[in-house]
This record gives sequence, C-alpha cells and structure tokens, in this order.
Amino acid sequence: DEDEDEDEDDDAEEEDKVRRPVKKAKTTPTISGDVAKYRDACKRAGITAFQGVLMRTTDEKARVDAMSALLSERGLSIRSAPSEFERVRAKLELEKDMDGIDTSNIVKGGRRRTAVYGTTNYAQLEASSEDEDKDEDEDEDN
Repeated sequence: DEDEDEDEDDDAEEEDKVRRPVKKAKTTPTISGDVAKYRDACKRAGITAFQGVLMRTTDEKARVDAMSALLSERGLSIRSAPSEFERVRAKLELEKDMDGIDTSNIVKGGRRRTAVYGTTNYAQLEASSEDEDKDEDEDEDN
C-alpha cells in the first residue's frame, strides 16, 4: 500500500510540472544615461506624454529627440532652472484642472453682500404692509 501511495505522489508531481508553462524572463529595454536625463526632466516638468514616447520608440536617438521636442514645446531644455520646471508643472496642473470644468456654468457678478445693501428691518416692513392694507380697506368702503 505504501508503494502505491508513493507512485501516485510521483505521478502527481510530474503532472504539475507538465501543466505549468515555463515562464520566460521578461526583457525590459534599458534606459541609457541621456534618455534617463530627459525622462527625469519631463517628470520634473509634469509632462506625462514622455511615457508614450518610451513605449513607441526603441531607438535611443529617437527617444532623446522626441523628449527634447516635448520639453521645447513648453519652453524648457534639459538645462533649464528648477524654477522654470516648477512654473511649467504648475501651468500644466492648472490646465488639467480647468479641462474638466464647464465654464458656461460660472455665474458672473459674484455674490450679493448685505453690507452693501444694508440690513432689512422686517418689523418695519410688516408694519408698513399693515398700514397699506388698512388704506386699501378704506378705499374699498368709499
């Protein structure tokens, strides 16, 4: 009985090995120094289109040229000052935020302020409306 159990275990192990596909090591393209510098510059500027460039192109020179074009569209270069990168990043974030807003719903003129128009005395309004009601009643009688 023990021999049969061992044979079944061996068969089960062999079946598991056969069923499982052999995983191949994924090869990711390496990013060289120049491409990495341009990628980091795009990240600092908040430009996300560089990811598509990395996926579409495999040639290092083409990647560098495409990312350089992305930076130059925004008025940047790889040697731009950090303050310029921050300025472009803020501008891009504002554009993304404004993209989802429907400007036709914006109310013009702002809010009405009671300080400008003064406060309303409801007791005085109520008293004056009662006087008008009495005047109307007298007019109807005549």
